[in-house]
Amino acid sequence: MDNSIEQQLLRRVNPLGQGQSVVFPDYGGYCISNIPALIGSVLGVSDDSAPISKLGSPYDGYERVVFLVLDGFGYRKAQALFEAFPNSALRELGNVGSQVPLTSVYPSTTVSALTSLSTGLSPLEHGMIGYRLYLRETASITNMIRFNSIGNSRNDSAFDIGLDRETLIPLPTVHERLGEQGIAAHAVLPGYISNSGLSTALYRGCTNLHSAASLPHMLVKTREILRASTGKTFVSLYWPGLDSIGHGIGPDSDSYRAEFCAVDDAIGRGLLGQLKDTLLIVTADHGFVPMRPKDYLLLDGEFDAKRSLLLPPVGEPRASYLYARQGSVDVIRQAFEAPRDDGLICIESRELVESGLLGINSPHPEIANRIGDMALLSTGTSGVFQDYPDAAILRGMHGGLTEDEMLVPLIIAPL
Repeated sequence: MDNSIEQQLLRRVNPLGQGQSVVFPDYGGYCISNIPALIGSVLGVSDDSAPISKLGSPYDGYERVVFLVLDGFGYRKAQALFEAFPNSALRELGNVGSQVPLTSVYPSTTVSALTSLSTGLSPLEHGMIGYRLYLRETASITNMIRFNSIGNSRNDSAFDIGLDRETLIPLPTVHERLGEQGIAAHAVLPGYISNSGLSTALYRGCTNLHSAASLPHMLVKTREILRASTGKTFVSLYWPGLDSIGHGIGPDSDSYRAEFCAVDDAIGRGLLGQLKDTLLIVTADHGFVPMRPKDYLLLDGEFDAKRSLLLPPVGEPRASYLYARQGSVDVIRQAFEAPRDDGLICIESRELVESGLLGINSPHPEIANRIGDMALLSTGTSGVFQDYPDAAILRGMHGGLTEDEMLVPLIIAPL
């Protein structure tokens, strides 16, 4: 395990200058948005000088890569679980190969992170910056995973009222780029999400998108794909089990530990020693923090939200965007002016762009419209309760800037 990378990430300057426990995304270095460059480097189709690509140098020449994303598997949680279960397959893989921490993107949430893992773009560039966003394309608050809007609960209904499925994710996906180089690029997903709007966008360009009933089934399909392959092959897998448990029961629960053991056992039985000349890359999209009911704030308790806001808060409970009525920006700012014990901070949304928190390079054309006027960022315990029909008080959340949310593992090892 390379502690120097961890220290480098923890010592980075926080351009916001406030907050309690802030890990800033390392977009120019050890960030999950650079994993597509690492994959391309291993498979010999890109010559990227980013530091993360150098992690793949010992594995140059591998023609078969399995890429597994474990949703909700933070680096701090991984360390604790590896200590509790020293014979775990994932720990052993990290010892045989390499294990380092990376930062997630901001916000540290599934839709933003998976889009970055698919495209190599930062959220600033791809525009998928939260679970719920106000979209001019649909003239409504839209769920960016289910792609439905308030008042229409049918999944993917946003594509019927103005959202363009073909241009939703800008630039080529990693699967498209590999396909252009003659590399077979497969994806294996749980059956209930394999044909969703988000999946078809994120895995655009796949040679084949395979549906599976469980994680062991996904690994069986992976073995079948690779045993039938005759050239360079990339197989991408996504498993949401830890995320589901983390939200509903909590990241510190016995159920989360049990799910980790089940995942680890499946990897040990389904991959280790089963495939030759194959490289495994494992990472996560974000980590988790536990949340208590009292950690969810109602904005009406902080300022007169009904008079001050044009829309309900959008984004995430721990990464919210506020659209202010004319003359209300100062009212909102003053409500959060004093340092808070819960670590919640308020900035003008333009600072998300100027500070580099959302990313680097050229912004998506709709970024300015999607971030509102003010942003609430979680650097401690609290988040904002967004009072939507399907909103819930969950026992675990992510989206903020704490170590537990922002650091994720990267494990690279030959199978």
